Parts: sequence; structure tokens; C-alpha cells
Amino acid sequence: MGKRVTDFLKRETVLSAAAVLAVISCFLVRPDREYLGYVDLRTLILLFCLMAVMEGFKQLGAFQMLSACLLRRVGSERGLAACLVFLCFLGSMVITNDVSLVTFVPFGLLALEMAGLGGRVCLTVTLMTIAANLGSMLTPIGNPQNLYLYGRSGMSAGGFVALMFPYAALSAQLLAAALLQPFRARMGEDLWFVVCMLCMYPAAFLVFWLLIRRIPKDPAGRPDMPLRAGRFLGIFIICVGVMYAGNLLGQLISQMADRLTGRQSVNAVVELVMGMDTWAVFLAAVAAAPVMEELLFRKLLLDRVSVFGDRTAILLSGVVFGLAH
Repeated sequence: MGKRVTDFLKRETVLSAAAVLAVISCFLVRPDREYLGYVDLRTLILLFCLMAVMEGFKQLGAFQMLSACLLRRVGSERGLAACLVFLCFLGSMVITNDVSLVTFVPFGLLALEMAGLGGRVCLTVTLMTIAANLGSMLTPIGNPQNLYLYGRSGMSAGGFVALMFPYAALSAQLLAAALLQPFRARMGEDLWFVVCMLCMYPAAFLVFWLLIRRIPKDPAGRPDMPLRAGRFLGIFIICVGVMYAGNLLGQLISQMADRLTGRQSVNAVVELVMGMDTWAVFLAAVAAAPVMEELLFRKLLLDRVSVFGDRTAILLSGVVFGLAH
């Protein structure tokens, strides 16, 4: 009898722990007629139906067939790891995080062993576990907690997805970045730098937007001022002149510092850019950085601090821009 109890506790650890905690809670909140109202039957029935359908697909081998079809198209170690991680990330959105892990982790272990990547098992499975939990936040059926909150909130499915989409998108960016680091040695320095930039800026944009999205814009707004060709040319010439003046001032300060310290200063950014291929410089310094930075500091931030006046808004935007660099 004792052995049966021990085996049951080992086999059903989560259920046993939940039962013990439920008994303890009865001493904290005494049982009464209100206990029946604590049970959300609607959520439990929906969760049971969802798990039953997913188990049916699992028994039919549908998930394994889909996974095998995707993995056959992968031709690199990084691609295999990314495929396994994002299978869990995307799968958890529709089959719950637990089912996604139970389905894809055993398959991932087999795929990694067959590919001779036994040394990557721990890292890949860890990222798969993280991905399943992060991806499940997007949809109402991603995990039981979402299903309960969805039922209690009265939100539409589209509204729930729209609310969680920025967080899920940021999670996907961070997962992609985490996958890149172990395979850095297999990438050229130029490609590595560009990929890091392309991962960093969208993630930073989402974080910045999530932080300031609740700050109201200036209700008065600003009238549109048409920018004619002559005015644009004049502003362009002024900006170029100010840029060169600032550059000369920076060089003068740098030379003075060199003489005072007796050491020659090194501009790491210039050395990095000069050592990169033209295509990498274009993608990183001409496309990604200027576009994202202008959206962050000249659009999102400026629209929300313009309520304090144009001068204050321009000064604050410029200071934040400088501090970010």
C-alpha cells in the first residue's frame, strides 16, 4: 500500500502538491456555501475541450508530421535550433504552452541527436521552454491563465491579441537575439554587427513605445507646415554647417585631451565603420539606425513632450537623443 502511494506521488507530483495546498487553504479560508462559486466551470470546460482536441491531434501524429516537414527544409545548425525554438513559440499560441512542450521537446531532442548537436541540447531545450511560455501570452487559448482572464475580462479575442501583441513581438526579438550568440563564430563580423543592429532596434522601439504609449499627446496639436524645396535646401545647408562645426569642435577637444594626457584617443565607432563592408555600413548606419532613431526621438517622444512648448520639446528630445548615444 505504501509503495503504491509513493509511486502515485512520484507520478502525479503536481496533482499531489495541488491537493496538499488545497487542504491547507481550507484552514485559511473556512469552507462554506461560497466555495461552489469559486469554481469557474466555463473556463474548466473550455480547457478540457481544448486539451481533448489537442490530444487527438497528438495521437494522430499531426504535430510530428508538421515538425518533420519544417525541419526537412533546414540546412544549418542555427536554422535547426531556431526552427525548434519557434515551433514552441508559435505552437503554444494555439495548442497551449504545456502541449507545445510535451509535443515538440521530445521531437527536438531526437532531431538534435540525429544532427550530431548533442552539445546544444541543454541550450536549445531551455530556449524552447522559454519560447513556449512567451508565445502562449499572445492568445486566449495559449495557457490556462489566459483562458481564465479572457473569460473574466469580457474582451473580444481580437482585443486580447492586440493588447498582448507588442509583448509577444518583443519576446520574439529577444529569442532571436538569444539564438544568435551561440553561433556567432560561424558568422562574419560584418554580418554579426548588422544582425545585432536589426535585432536591437526593433526591440528598443517596442520597449520605448510600451513605456510612453499611455502618455497623452498634445491635444492642441501643431498645424502642418508645408516644406517647400527652397526652405528644405536652406535648412539642409544650415544643418550641414552645424554638423561640420560640431565635428571640428569635437576634434579640437580631442586634441586638447591628447596633449593633456599624453595619449592618443581612439574613436572606436570610426574604426568599426571603416573596417566594415559598404553593404554593412549602409544597412546599419544609413537604414536601420537613422530610421528607428528618428521614429523614437523625433516622433514618439516629440509628440508627447510638445505639450510643454516647442523649445522645451526640442531641447528634451535632443538631450535624450544624446544620452542614448
